Amino acid sequence: MAEGRAAVLVDYVKQNPGFQRVYDSYDPNPETMEKIKSALLEGRLVAVSEYWCGDSRRLVPRMARIAEKLPAWRFEVYPWDPVRRGKPWQVRAVPTFIVYDGENEIGRIVENPQHGSLEEDLLVIVSKR
Repeated sequence: MAEGRAAVLVDYVKQNPGFQRVYDSYDPNPETMEKIKSALLEGRLVAVSEYWCGDSRRLVPRMARIAEKLPAWRFEVYPWDPVRRGKPWQVRAVPTFIVYDGENEIGRIVENPQHGSLEEDLLVIVSKR
């Protein structure tokens, strides 16, 4: 069982061998991680994912590694429910990572990173607030 605030996301990843392989091989850029912590020391990230999704299989384990580097952040993971159509977050694709500053949503990463890596996308989001 993982410990700390990243535990929910890390434990989710460790339930699936495909997710686990990606998790074991990923190492986020340390300089980018320090910049994220400087821009937003305490944040919250909600991951909406599914084990069957190829993009989730590639990206959610990477976000779990990033989570381990952000000890003051809170992480949550939820399965996408097509019947509820992604409510309460209005998610239309998985994975979706929703970033919060307190209770306010400040940005999303939907499916694939736009700036080269998840940590770069996360840095862009937290730097804009």
